[in-house]
Amino acid sequence: MASQQKRLGSWTLAVFLCVHISLSIGAVQAEERFDYGGYPNGPDYWGKLDFPKNKDCSDGKHQSPMMITPNIMVSNSSLGNLDAHYSEEPVDATIKINEGYGVELTLNDSTSTLQIDGITYRPAQMHFHMGSEHKLLGHSFPMELHIVHVKKNEEGVVTHRAVVAFLFAKGKHDNPFLAQFVDKLPLADSFGEDPMTIDPITYPKLQKSYARYQGSLTTPPCSEGITWTVMLWDFPTISERQLELFKAAMPTANARPLQNCHERKLEIHTDS
Repeated sequence: MASQQKRLGSWTLAVFLCVHISLSIGAVQAEERFDYGGYPNGPDYWGKLDFPKNKDCSDGKHQSPMMITPNIMVSNSSLGNLDAHYSEEPVDATIKINEGYGVELTLNDSTSTLQIDGITYRPAQMHFHMGSEHKLLGHSFPMELHIVHVKKNEEGVVTHRAVVAFLFAKGKHDNPFLAQFVDKLPLADSFGEDPMTIDPITYPKLQKSYARYQGSLTTPPCSEGITWTVMLWDFPTISERQLELFKAAMPTANARPLQNCHERKLEIHTDS
């Protein structure tokens, strides 16, 4: 009897270990990270990671980023200037280095608003891509900022997203907006998250000239239905010193390649 119980105990332990190992492997596979290289986790393979969750990355017809070029531009004077009202007071934020997403600031801002097509959005986070994801007339920029705005329902579930994108050119002087946190990047990289405040008054200037189109998130799951606004001309600048700090925090580029326009048009509002 004792021998039989011993064999039963050994069998139970073996089954437990097999199940535990199997679940652990499954968890590792489920957490498989995307990257910006080649096979197996680069942009060409995002749609196969955690399938079918990320299928839009490969099958979607309204993907971002896009090349901003005259042959797909349509002037639309009815767009008007951007209806944005950012807080005049500093807001709480948290900065972190998010693998795959780069430098990310989560914003606790309940007062700033952005109105697009009758929908009121609030800024939720901002992050940076090295170099730019959108390209203008074939030209790439050293960095691109995305300010992600969201609309939530009464249950707090995000129902709409709108992204305002800024293309950064190189400049001689430190950018005052970036100066609020760029020196914190080494700390954010070491300690995960670092609380801070940020002054919306210093945000890059909203231009009267911009491109508008319907696209997607530029990272998995590449969800579509995102309203994009890409600022044109009079680009904000970043100094060489600040750029090097960003590069140190994000040693590999995190820019998704350009996506097929699939006959989409870019609506352009120009400074009049």
